[in-house]
Amino acid sequence: MLQESMDAYSALSDGQFGIDDATSVAGLGMSALGAFLDPAGALVGAILGPLLDWVAANVSFVKEPLDLLLGDPGEVMQYSQRWQAAAQQLTLASQQQVQDVQNNLQHWSGQAYEAFIKVQVNVNKAFTSSAQLCQSMGNAVQVAGTIVGVLRELVWGLVKELVISLVTNAVIAAAAAIPSFGASLGAYTAWASGKVAMVMGKISMGISKVFSKLSRLTTRIGPLSRMFDQAGAAFARMAARFDVPAGTTPPRGRRTHDPDAPNPAPHPPFGDPEPLGTRPDQPLSATDHPYLQPNGTTPETQALPGAPQPTAVTPADVPVPDGWPPLDQSALNTFDGAPTPETWPAGETRYRVVGDGQYPSGSFWTREPPASDDVLRGDLAVLNEWNGNHGVVAYTPSQDLNVWVGPAGAQPTTGYDPLNPTHLPGGGEQIYVQRGGFPSGDLDDPGRWHVQSTPWSN
Repeated sequence: MLQESMDAYSALSDGQFGIDDATSVAGLGMSALGAFLDPAGALVGAILGPLLDWVAANVSFVKEPLDLLLGDPGEVMQYSQRWQAAAQQLTLASQQQVQDVQNNLQHWSGQAYEAFIKVQVNVNKAFTSSAQLCQSMGNAVQVAGTIVGVLRELVWGLVKELVISLVTNAVIAAAAAIPSFGASLGAYTAWASGKVAMVMGKISMGISKVFSKLSRLTTRIGPLSRMFDQAGAAFARMAARFDVPAGTTPPRGRRTHDPDAPNPAPHPPFGDPEPLGTRPDQPLSATDHPYLQPNGTTPETQALPGAPQPTAVTPADVPVPDGWPPLDQSALNTFDGAPTPETWPAGETRYRVVGDGQYPSGSFWTREPPASDDVLRGDLAVLNEWNGNHGVVAYTPSQDLNVWVGPAGAQPTTGYDPLNPTHLPGGGEQIYVQRGGFPSGDLDDPGRWHVQSTPWSN
């Protein structure tokens, strides 16, 4: 009651009327009413309340279990502040990058200048997007910290109320034991058991409601985490562009609709094109192409810590236009979100990484061959146990193909360990061709297919 009196005086003496004025007076009134109705409880509470608060804050064997059960709001808020600090640092980095570009490129012009500016614009967008993501993550964690704080106060208040009530009534029962010939002690024991059960029920209900709110919050944080992975993959793709030796250009798909157009000539550092040596619907062999590698069993070096977030998309969520094949759940699990229908134009060459024993006419393709093994494993989330790689198949269709396009979804790494989970982030664009989706005439036309070694094979 003393604390409520001090709170009311502080609220009313600041010269401003606010909600605190009303609530503090109401709190004082409720405390006074409680003291009138239960003077013994009020007296014990005045003594035990501050003592219990001190014990919970300073005695380790009490504080640590509370932190484990209910969380530490201060620690959660520290994480929120770290996210917000990271957002500020990324914002400053974005501003500094703009200044550096403006100050250092005043006398540069031409095609190289324009290409460099394009890359710098993408870098700046990545900085800005990452800053926004950090701020959003910080806000989400701050909300979680507030929820944890409310839960802690709720549960600790109920525990204090229980202890004070038990002590108060224990004293009364002990004082009445002699005149009641011990009956008061039996009554107290029965009452105490019911009181404990009632308070534990309230605590369980409170925790259940808070965890329900936290569950909804984590469904929002999950996509933010995947967006961070995708932002990192975008930086990796930009870095890969600078990792190509001077004077060389990775091969690019032909942007033409001529079904009779010849296959594009390869560019170094990819190997010379070779005939498949088999039908596209038959596996390739390292006997014919020695650079092809078998599937591996070791985890990928591009792995990130943590378990991958499963897709929430189901076949019912993906509208299927006329002429497009429907997608089953296993195909959707390879995407991050819902893919979109797209036409692969006749005459446009696209690419697929293969290893020993892989099928050239597989389902997964890209517009351009991956620039590095990091892009293949990280951006496209292709596991060692799925694809030994080191070979690239190029295919030019004779007619339009109806395909599905979208970002590759995160995947658990080779040899996935649930106790120490790691994943490949994905995020790079992939093209999905339904099994059996290639024209039968193209499968019989070896001129539309070739294979060559990757730059990281040499």
